Amino acid sequence: MDIHSRSRIRVLLVDDDGVSLQVHAAALKDAGYVVETRENPFGTLPHVLRYRPHLVVLDLNMPGLDGGELADLIQGRAGTTASNVLFLSGMTEGELARTVAERGTLGGIRKGSDLRGFVTQFDTFARTIAPA
Repeated sequence: MDIHSRSRIRVLLVDDDGVSLQVHAAALKDAGYVVETRENPFGTLPHVLRYRPHLVVLDLNMPGLDGGELADLIQGRAGTTASNVLFLSGMTEGELARTVAERGTLGGIRKGSDLRGFVTQFDTFARTIAPA
């Protein structure tokens, strides 16, 4: 995916781990995506309705309102452009795949130190929803 295509995609990244949030947001911004972040899952749905992201990336393990529950809220909201939810998690591949299947989200990416790999995986999902 080229920088021009990436620059048309709005991403909302939600993670209660501030370091992880900033690292992953910086990697996506450096790749050319338009990224907003939230460190608190509470209040995210109204933000989604205002910002209208093309992709929402949710950490699965957040206190009080985990990424799976938040995905259900976002995906259940008629008229949002945010039905394209990705999970970002430290789970094993198998656990993450099961959670994606159970929640009906677009996919999942494992947290790790390879940010280039993260962006490559993200690009794969972004291609499926790229705005015209």
